[in-house]
Amino acid sequence: MRLGCLALFAIFAITNPSQAQPAACTGDPADCGKQEFGAGIQAYQAGDFALAALHFERAHGHRAHPVVLFNWALANGRDGKTVEALKQFEQVLADPSTPGDLRPKVEAERDKAARNVARVVVDAAGDNVELFVDDVRHSGDPPIATVNAGRHEVRIRIEGKPALTRSVDVRAGETLRLRVEQSREVVLGSGGTAGNAGTSGGAGAGGEDAGGSGGLKPLAPVWFYVSAGATVVLGGATIWSALDTQSAFDEYESDLPKLSQAEADSRVDDGHGKETRTNVLLGATAVAGVATAALGLFFVDWSGRETGTSQGLYVSPFGAHYMRRF
Repeated sequence: MRLGCLALFAIFAITNPSQAQPAACTGDPADCGKQEFGAGIQAYQAGDFALAALHFERAHGHRAHPVVLFNWALANGRDGKTVEALKQFEQVLADPSTPGDLRPKVEAERDKAARNVARVVVDAAGDNVELFVDDVRHSGDPPIATVNAGRHEVRIRIEGKPALTRSVDVRAGETLRLRVEQSREVVLGSGGTAGNAGTSGGAGAGGEDAGGSGGLKPLAPVWFYVSAGATVVLGGATIWSALDTQSAFDEYESDLPKLSQAEADSRVDDGHGKETRTNVLLGATAVAGVATAALGLFFVDWSGRETGTSQGLYVSPFGAHYMRRF
C-alpha cells in the first residue's frame, strides 16, 4: 500500500541545536525509515537543521526515495551546506520517480541554492596553477572552487613553487577572486592585498559577485531606507524653516513703520537666526541625500532571497505528515 506524505518544505526557525547525535535505529528497515523520517520533520520544525539532515540521511539509507532526499537537501541548505543541497536537488530532478507536481518546487529550491553558493577563483590561467580549499584540490582554467559561505583555508600553488596560504571569508552568492602578484601577495577581489605566511603586505578585503559587477556590499537594504527616511525628514524640516523665515521677513516689513529701533533690531537678529537655521538644515539635507545615494550604489546588497508559501501531498515510503513552508 502506498502511503501519502507531505514533503517537508520547512517551517519555523526556533533554535534548539542537538547536543549529541541520537542512536541510529537498527530494527526493521521500514519501521526505522518511518521513525527517522518523522524525527527529521520534528527536528526541522524545531530549527535544528543539522539534526534534521542526520535523520533524513538515515531515513534515505533505509529506503531511498526522492521526497526523502528532497527533505534532506532542504535541511542541508538551511544548515548552511548549500553545495551539498544543490547536488541533492539535482539528484532529485534526475530521478524519474520524482512526482511531477514536486518538480517545480525542487527546481525553485535548486535555483535558490545555486544563487547562494560561494565561489573562490584564482585569476591565473594555465595548467600549473593549483587551488586547494580546505585541502580539497579544484581544477579548471582558471581554477574555481564552489563552496559554502563562511571561512575557508585557501592554498594556491603555481608551477610547483611553495604554496601561498590564506584564510578567507566568503558570503552566500559571492565570488571571491584571488590574484597572485609577482611579489607573492594574494590580492582579494578588487580590493586591497593580504600577505600570506612568510610574505609582507597590508591586509584588505574585497570581492565580486557571480556577475563580476563589483565588490562586497555589506549592508542590508533597510539601511538605505532609514537613510532615505532621514533625508525626507530633513528636507521637510528645511522647507518648514524656509517658510518660517520668509513669513518672519514679511511680518517684519509689514510692521517696520511702527516698530521702535530696539524692536526692529530684535526682529533682524531673530531673522538672521532663522536664516542660519535654514542654511544648516539645507546643508544637512544635501549631505544626507548624497550619503543615501552612496549607500544605495556602493554599500547596500540589493540581492534578496525569495519567500513564499507552499504545500502539497507527495508519495513517500514513510507515513503521512502535514507540513508547509513559509
